[in-house]
Amino acid sequence: MEFGRGRLTTSSNRLKVVEIINTAICDGARQCKACQAVGISERTYQRWKSQGIATRDKRPDAIRPMPKNKLTHEEDNHRGHGIAPTNRNITTHSATGPNQVWMWDITWIAGPAKVIYYYLYMIIDLFSRKVINCKIK
Repeated sequence: MEFGRGRLTTSSNRLKVVEIINTAICDGARQCKACQAVGISERTYQRWKSQGIATRDKRPDAIRPMPKNKLTHEEDNHRGHGIAPTNRNITTHSATGPNQVWMWDITWIAGPAKVIYYYLYMIIDLFSRKVINCKIK
């Protein structure tokens, strides 16, 4: 049996635990030590014992208010069904020869230690894909 703060405990398990602790107390154990051995607090044991057999955990049957930001049925149906990305050539920039259009990129490079990083700045020719210039900072 697993117990812990916020865990849902069935009524049959509650009855078993209360019975085990009662037996331990009758055999001479202290209540706090018996509760520690089972893995619950003394207050939980006292509450379970006072509630009796008829009471069970009410969390599964609780009425919870609807979140204000809940998606509507229509919004939920569209969720995750976006348009898939497509590979298209860039139409705004085209080069028919070298040195007509340059591109740039900044990349992180890991350094010698865990928290040290370097920036690699590159300028690349669109037509030939060759590096025109680069700098590491």
